[in-house]
Amino acid sequence: MYKLMIAEDEPIVREGLKQYFNWEELGIKQIFDAENGKIGIQIALQEQPDIIITDIRMPELDGLEMIKQLRPKLPNTIFVILTGYNEFSYAQKAIGYGGVYDYLLKPLQYDEGYKTIVNCIKKIDDQRHDLKNRSKLELESKQNLDYRASQLIKVLVEEDSVDEQSIVSLYNLRGSDYLYRTFVLTCIPSDFSSPNQIRVWWRQNAKNIISDSIEFMFQTKTKPIILTYFHKRKLYACVVYPANNQVVADRAIEQELNNMLKRISNQHHSTLFLAVGDPVATLLKVKNSFQTTKQALYRRFFEKHRHVFFKSLTEKNNDIGNEMMVQLENRDKNLIRTYLQNGDFQQMNQLMKDLTKKLPYQSSEKLFAYLHEIITIVLQFANQNNMAIDGVYHDKLLTLECVDDFVFIEDLFDWFASWMGQLSLQYLNKANDDDSQENKLFDEIRSFIIQNIDQYLTLNIVAEHFFYNPSYLSRLFKTKLDKNYLTFVTEVRIDYAQQCLEDPNHSISEVCEMSGYKNYKHFVKLFKSVTHLTPTEYRKQLRM
Repeated sequence: MYKLMIAEDEPIVREGLKQYFNWEELGIKQIFDAENGKIGIQIALQEQPDIIITDIRMPELDGLEMIKQLRPKLPNTIFVILTGYNEFSYAQKAIGYGGVYDYLLKPLQYDEGYKTIVNCIKKIDDQRHDLKNRSKLELESKQNLDYRASQLIKVLVEEDSVDEQSIVSLYNLRGSDYLYRTFVLTCIPSDFSSPNQIRVWWRQNAKNIISDSIEFMFQTKTKPIILTYFHKRKLYACVVYPANNQVVADRAIEQELNNMLKRISNQHHSTLFLAVGDPVATLLKVKNSFQTTKQALYRRFFEKHRHVFFKSLTEKNNDIGNEMMVQLENRDKNLIRTYLQNGDFQQMNQLMKDLTKKLPYQSSEKLFAYLHEIITIVLQFANQNNMAIDGVYHDKLLTLECVDDFVFIEDLFDWFASWMGQLSLQYLNKANDDDSQENKLFDEIRSFIIQNIDQYLTLNIVAEHFFYNPSYLSRLFKTKLDKNYLTFVTEVRIDYAQQCLEDPNHSISEVCEMSGYKNYKHFVKLFKSVTHLTPTEYRKQLRM
């Protein structure tokens, strides 16, 4: 998996690049963007992208200066300059000075650009291979302690093997003198009108929340070592402390932490959950502890109103019933197939509600197995009826990453019911010709965009809402409408703006905001590219 950052001050170019290639097929799962070099530095240092594509001339800080400042801090990041003919000499100089892998010439040519990105990925793979072969040397040579701590936890969370000896020596830890305790903190937004604001707040404050939580437990003057790593929407933390330190993990502390997280959650339109593992004596055991601690977070589905889960305290209360196996009954399997075939949406919703009541207090592994069984039944139905499999699910379903989006089990099963309803509609519409079915989908997407006109809606957000694989939906836009998703959204927004301009009570600035645009000049530019008139000219024409 690779990360990409695009630094470009022109929004239309920036957004166009996001849709230009099938990034997921190239292995690029995360794309970040910055409108100038100053913001680019902040994002790059935080997200540490593998590839940075940057324009040269940008406000605040230009691309070359950004590269100069980032190069020593991100030695493994590959930089590609996006440049026009008039800046070609600058791009050549930058490559000559070092730090820049290649350049892409505007207007971007697909084959040339694709080849450059593929070569960048090959170079990244080569770098990773070299790093793996000399991991101990790399660990010892890192200058930034926070970065080294993050990489350590990353290895423990994501990698298969851990070189414990080099890590112990890195932090001057002496075997039996220290203990390790794992923490996993997650944030689930409750206000979906401002997800970006919540995400920014979460990234900026999660480590402080972990530190405050640790202070409740570690009643000692000697501060423990706290190593943290962000992975998806979770913060993983490992606390290293002397074995003779007093650590309190009882019901009273759990309640204090619960009250703290509840208060923070209410203040920031989100819900925080914290799981705390048991102490272990070696780093090798920390890896397993992270897994079991993470699973404890899903106890929230069965113990409502709790925000904190101490693994040892949780297990003591839940020995009864842990040997039970939850399986989908044959009757329920048949009902799912029947409701899919007949389009009984109300019955499907009721069935999902009934299934939540059949779940006794269970481990997360059994819950996930149960959900996988439901997904399998639905995908088998789709396959048996010759439905395009990659057009009937979002990636979050197969990976069960969708579970992390919900506070309550009932909401999760409602989401499953919505997915099944969408799939059933596709099945029932197969009797019509494909063009009719796809036109209906595009109409539904158009309505969804208008309903959320003030929000920034990426292709991935729309695909998730309609339970489509993003790559499949992207291909539908290109093959059926001969346009990409970005162009489609622009046309919908400008068409909406035209309707708003018919009302003389709205100023053009107000129409700009009502259509979902923050930048007035950008709005005018896009409006003219679609209608061949400025908003002012268009309004005058209405009065003629």
